[in-house]
Amino acid sequence: MARIRDRVAYATFYCTRLKDESDKDPYFDAVQLLIYQILHRPSTCTQLGIPVLVFVVPHVSERRRNVFRSMGACVIELDYVPHPGIHPRRERWIDQLCKLRIFQQVSYDRILYLDADMLLTKSLDAIWSEPVSSQRYETRAEVEEDPARLLRIAPLPGQKLRPHAPESQQDRMSLPRMAPLPDKYLFVAVSDTYANRKPDPPVPCWYTALNSGFWLASPSLEMFEYYTSLLAFPDSYDSQYMEQGIFRYAHGDDGPMPWQQFERKWNVNWPRAEDLRCGTATLHDRFWITDEPWTEPELVQAWDEAVKEMQAFRRGMIVQDDASAVPGHERLSSGCSRSSRKYGSTSRRTSVECAA
Repeated sequence: MARIRDRVAYATFYCTRLKDESDKDPYFDAVQLLIYQILHRPSTCTQLGIPVLVFVVPHVSERRRNVFRSMGACVIELDYVPHPGIHPRRERWIDQLCKLRIFQQVSYDRILYLDADMLLTKSLDAIWSEPVSSQRYETRAEVEEDPARLLRIAPLPGQKLRPHAPESQQDRMSLPRMAPLPDKYLFVAVSDTYANRKPDPPVPCWYTALNSGFWLASPSLEMFEYYTSLLAFPDSYDSQYMEQGIFRYAHGDDGPMPWQQFERKWNVNWPRAEDLRCGTATLHDRFWITDEPWTEPELVQAWDEAVKEMQAFRRGMIVQDDASAVPGHERLSSGCSRSSRKYGSTSRRTSVECAA
């Protein structure tokens, strides 16, 4: 495999708000499993020494951060992103806009972001050498970028937007200003299936839009400023989906920075057993939930096997620093096992804390 000459990293995000630190949280366990899959599992781990970054928000406890560090991840704290007027579709998404601060991590040339609820079937190292993963595009100067474009977005099925079209030039000039665009950008993602692959046979999906659970980008302060300037338009795009709504507007096909798409071999959301058998590299779903009519035992079994491997790995770990040691019973709870899909969780300061 060709050597990667720029600084790259795998990354994920953890932000669950717990009522009590002892509460079980399947996302906490999923982050641990993702770290294990990328850094330690023989069938899926990196062979290139690529680090795993776990981005957390200020309310995440030191105990949980220590668990991530003990597995070899680098923990990076991201400050909150104020978002008055934006109301997430689900309560647990309240801190998702903090992900935009990943673009402030300019010490890295490229970052591959993965949501925590991912099952890997192979190493992802080859993705860095894909042509689409390194091709930076020039911002399309011929596409006029102005606030009015926010008012021309076609809603998704069932989506209700509240466009306030300017009635005069004066009204137009009074619209909030967006930050300047970067001259070049890199943003590659995967298509959202909108759960259309779950019925059997699947219902064709008429609309193609990116899914924010798996993307590769080049950090850029200009890009961060541009993304956050879009927060002034919460009623003009699908802001209930938080950073996904931002990405879909910023990288829309009709805009100056259209997104590029990974081949389906790298990731699929709402996976089916056939995706596992075909060797799709990453499968995105909450595999600990088994009470849905479309649940496929083959996928659940594959997830459970990975969890058992990680548990065995953790039992064999030797913690070097007693001061940061985490008791064995706290390392991995049984929260990875089962729950209902109704399961709920209730400045630019950035700190970096890496495992030894």
